[in-house]
Amino acid sequence: METQEDITISFFRLDFSNLTFSSSGYIFKFRHQIYENTISVSESTFTDIEGGHIFIEAANKNNLASTTKVSFSSCQFLQINAVYDSFMHILEGAEVQIADSSFSNIFTFEEGAVIFAGNQKAVVIITNSTFTNNYAVTGGVFYIERESVIKLYN
Repeated sequence: METQEDITISFFRLDFSNLTFSSSGYIFKFRHQIYENTISVSESTFTDIEGGHIFIEAANKNNLASTTKVSFSSCQFLQINAVYDSFMHILEGAEVQIADSSFSNIFTFEEGAVIFAGNQKAVVIITNSTFTNNYAVTGGVFYIERESVIKLYN
């Protein structure tokens, strides 16, 4: 799924499992920009995925007063081979909240198995979540670039 407009949408109890992408496909590609609303994904499972990613960034990088807001709550991310990318690519103009979720057995040959926060001004806030047995060549769980922020709370 890909977004580019001002929308409000909630995903609830989705199950993405046993998926193989031949060349770095997107499970979600969120590029909308809104002032108040957040796309929400809750109580969902992402299991046995190879080469699939979640991609979040602002559609209009010249107007970062409005951002791409996405939240994940009570989600499980298990057995993911991200191959040559991070599982979650969170870039400029993205505000992502992750709560009460678990990330286990996620692997990549690149930077940050679970989250790559790059290209300035990406913000990720993580609360009450667990990260177990994740591996990347550089930055086992997170990889953060220029002016991006990942905040962890228990």
